[in-house]
Formats: sequence, structure tokens, C-alpha cells
Amino acid sequence: MLRPNWFHQNLTEGVLADLAAARGGVLAVPVGEAACSLIDARDIAAVAVAALLGEHHGREYDRTGPEPLTFERVAAISAAAGLPVRAYRPVPDAEFRAAAAGLGWHPAYVAQLSELFALIESGATAGVSPHVARVLGRDPVSLRAFSSRLTGRSGRSSWGLGRVRSII
Repeated sequence: MLRPNWFHQNLTEGVLADLAAARGGVLAVPVGEAACSLIDARDIAAVAVAALLGEHHGREYDRTGPEPLTFERVAAISAAAGLPVRAYRPVPDAEFRAAAAGLGWHPAYVAQLSELFALIESGATAGVSPHVARVLGRDPVSLRAFSSRLTGRSGRSSWGLGRVRSII
């Protein structure tokens, strides 16, 4: 069983990027000053492959990034790299729900996100698991390293050649 935390990629495509884009780069979500140890989706995939093919088959792994970061710090790292999330503003859950509804998101999806943000605010996602490093034999990719990979030498983001969306 694989249990990942929030992904770095949520800052470049998906829910966090979409929320920030709707507010001019400001990520306004109800997590207060809580921290989350975001993880690179490529680390999630690498652990999944190891779990399926190697000695890790049948085991349970919590997959986290290497450090807990507040959303204020996440926004600072993202902004420095030229990614879509430029700033963070904590908001009450009702304000988040209204903004998400204004984006046309399904009420069930908004409710699920609200529950996930409450989980972050509770501190449940701040822990750092040793599982990624143990399985891969290296530390998980940090948000700073992820952002650096997406940034060209000019210091400007090079990620935005168009976001890829899955069609389900």
C-alpha cells in the first residue's frame, strides 16, 4: 500500500496552481500555518515500481518529501522559481469553498479538498517518513530541487509549455 502526501506538481498543474491562478498567483487555502511534506510525483512512481518489482512487494509505505514546509514557505520557493503559486494567504474554509465553487468545481470535489486541507491544518501531513529514502537509496527530491529543475538558467520558469491534463 502506497500513501503519498501532496505532490510538488500540484504547484505547476492541478488544484493548487488552479486556485492560485484564479487569484493572481495567491494561493488562498484553509491550512493556517500548518506544514506539509510535499513529495515529487516521480519519487512516488519510483517507490511504486520498487514495491511492485522488488523485495518491497506487499509492504506499506508512507511517501513524503524530505521536509515539512508551511504553505508560506512553499509559496516563497515557488515564486522564486517563477512557478504559478506566488504567495500564500490563509483563509477560512467557507472562503475556500466559495472560491472553488466560483471556479465551477463539483461540490463533492470541493468537499473532498476541504477535508484534505483540514488534514493538513491538523498537522497530520507534516511528518517525514524514511520510506522513500529506504526504498530508493537516496533522499526524496526537495521542493527547492524540483523547482530548480523546472527553472532555466535565466531564473525564469521553463515548465509552462502547456499543462498536460488527463482526460478520464
